[in-house]
Amino acid sequence: MKKWIVLLLGSVTLWASPVQEEEISFRSAVLGEIPDPDDVKTTQITFSPLGNAVAYAGKEGGKTFVYVGEKKGNSPFDSIGNIVFSPDGKRVAYEGWIRRKQMIVVDGKAGRQYDQVSAPVFSPDSQTVVYPALRGRKAFLVIDGEEKGNHESVGDPIWSTTRNILAYAVQDSDAGYIVYGPMRSARYDRVDFPVLSSSGTLAAFAARENFKWTVRFKSTPGPTFDEVGQPVLSPNEKGIAYPARKGFRWQMVVGKEKGPLFEKVGVPIFSPDSQQVAYWATQDSMEFIVIGNQPQKEFDGAGTPVWSPDNKTVAYPARSSGRGILILGEKTIRFFKKGDLFDEVGSPVFNADGSLYAYPQREGKKWYMVFGKERSFNYDWIWPGVFHPNGKSVAFGAFDRVYLKWRVLRQKAKR
Repeated sequence: MKKWIVLLLGSVTLWASPVQEEEISFRSAVLGEIPDPDDVKTTQITFSPLGNAVAYAGKEGGKTFVYVGEKKGNSPFDSIGNIVFSPDGKRVAYEGWIRRKQMIVVDGKAGRQYDQVSAPVFSPDSQTVVYPALRGRKAFLVIDGEEKGNHESVGDPIWSTTRNILAYAVQDSDAGYIVYGPMRSARYDRVDFPVLSSSGTLAAFAARENFKWTVRFKSTPGPTFDEVGQPVLSPNEKGIAYPARKGFRWQMVVGKEKGPLFEKVGVPIFSPDSQQVAYWATQDSMEFIVIGNQPQKEFDGAGTPVWSPDNKTVAYPARSSGRGILILGEKTIRFFKKGDLFDEVGSPVFNADGSLYAYPQREGKKWYMVFGKERSFNYDWIWPGVFHPNGKSVAFGAFDRVYLKWRVLRQKAKR
């Protein structure tokens, strides 16, 4: 019998909400077993934030069901998207399509049908589910099944990280504004990308007037551009960074300082001390990481940069001459041990003090988690790792033949 599985990698999720490291499971377990691959096409594999559950979509003939662990959902859909766990891992929500209508399903119960919905978002306390929806020309924010507002469009909602404060962009016929908690921002031609502080105040958002965009940080407008991307607040909440475009070129803006121009730039990544920014960029078909305003070495491909907790090292996966490599500051890691060349490398993670790191690697069709001098068993696919607070073990999701597993790789004691 031929065995095969389809993974929609763009939809594969480890977790979507911040979680406390001490709550994450560091016990290896089999969380699910997919049905016979000859009968069910499996996609949308999603692990819970705490590593204690897994969900996925299974297509049987022309109908698709959601499975949580090995439990099959009762309702069939034409297709399913954006499976999301609550932060505590106890609830599941997803998008469902029936003919031309869409709906959000929460805890197995389908909501109202709409012409269009966006991905569901759980509150930090896991109690509330929100999502934008469109029926005809009317847009709503749906909060636990109740429609709020009557607008031309509603942007994707966000929650503050430590309080249940909600923010989203609204567009009416005459103006746009940001709703955050019980408050509203000033009105502009258009608005987008709200950013909340940890206390739930509106820290930043993008606003357009007279066909020009600016990012307003703590109510102060920055430079004007033809287009801006998602602003990112620094860890100390005193700084802001965002991509911006003038004409056909993009640059990174940190505060009010404009960086060098490139064909494209990625998401800004602040160092833990909030003093530096690193980001992906591309120019003339080559990709590289920029730290501050300094472009680093060019590669055929480069991934998102990751800062070490001590602010000294930027790590990222890259591709060169058809091989995967890991860049660790000024050091290039090309193999786990001599002779084991990487075909592909995934995003690295650091432990709390930055002394150790772990990363996925692929050799041929098999993936491994590498942690110091240790390497996991091989799997058909693995998800990004997360360190235990003691820094001596790393947990990760894995797909092994027909099994969906939560695995822990531990550092062996020195003899």
